[in-house]
Amino acid sequence: MTDAMPEAPEMTGQSHPASWPAVAAECQAVRERVALFDQSAFAKFIVEGPDSLALLDELSTARIDVPLGKVVYTPWCNDRGGIETDVTVTRVSLDQFLVVDTPESHEHDLDGLKQAGHNLDVTLSDITDHWACIGLSGPKSRFVLASLTEAALSNTSFPFSTSQRIDVAGFDVLALRESRVGELGWELYLPNEHAEELREALEAAGKAHGLVLAGDQAMEVLRLESGYVRWGVDVTADDTPLEAGLESAVSWDKPNPWHGRAALEHQSGKPRNKALARIRLDQPKTLCHRDDQILCDGEPVGSVTSATWSYVEDRCLAMGYLQRRGSVGVNQDWLSTGKFEVVVSGEQDSARIPITVSLRSFYDPGDRRVHLADGP
Repeated sequence: MTDAMPEAPEMTGQSHPASWPAVAAECQAVRERVALFDQSAFAKFIVEGPDSLALLDELSTARIDVPLGKVVYTPWCNDRGGIETDVTVTRVSLDQFLVVDTPESHEHDLDGLKQAGHNLDVTLSDITDHWACIGLSGPKSRFVLASLTEAALSNTSFPFSTSQRIDVAGFDVLALRESRVGELGWELYLPNEHAEELREALEAAGKAHGLVLAGDQAMEVLRLESGYVRWGVDVTADDTPLEAGLESAVSWDKPNPWHGRAALEHQSGKPRNKALARIRLDQPKTLCHRDDQILCDGEPVGSVTSATWSYVEDRCLAMGYLQRRGSVGVNQDWLSTGKFEVVVSGEQDSARIPITVSLRSFYDPGDRRVHLADGP
């Protein structure tokens, strides 16, 4: 990587957004330095009461009976195993949990919680409009945060996927060591009335580290580079966690029943006849987009779910479901040996562009960046 500003390349296929230079600069800052995101629009619910654990554990494929402070990523499935939504659940105290999901899922998931908890001893509070969330992301984020808090922020003291209440610039903050962009970072939750002051303090502390303000377009590029799925785009109620590559978020050893378990157990251990793949276009100046057809050896095998221009790869990256019937299914050997192409709509004669496909992300496939040990 260099310090030079990425230039907007001349594109074929889908037109390149006019905002590319600004978005590329934001992505560069996140990957190399540090950036702030306003994530306040994310839906935020407090679920508490004697039956709160039972409610959330029944909805979730992942185990929710975890130590205090643990942050759990989990799909919520229907009886067919399809992903109705995906959320993070943070165990704030013994009988209190913070549930966070995307703005698009707000009403859907609020209704789901109300229906599932109708006959249970649970109190549900929608704090979306009352609490802000500031995302601090990038390899220098620990340096910025450390200058404003006395809390220990090392991997040992504050591990990934945990939360703590800490003082930041004089404000009581619920800090989650999480990442939606594939880099070291924290999500900082606090009441709205203090959010602007905290943002100003973080900006001031970040000047020495090249901090920038980043937006939704940059977050979309970064999450797709990192291979993170987006509900409603890459995963829907028709896709299971196993098909989406989210088996790590399924706790088979949970003793209690949970939605979709029977369907997922039936699918487990069998060949993946449908699987979400990460896609890299081999032609550097072509963009594909959602619903473009994917071919293997000239035959249709799937379609694109999402695509974007990648600052890291300097070309288009995408995701898409591939289908392959038979006793082997979709596996890495097939992906490595087949001739894969994407049919880019909008191109003359619907050009076939060679692609590289993988079941893992091309950027940091081992998720090492979110576990960086650099900093105080």
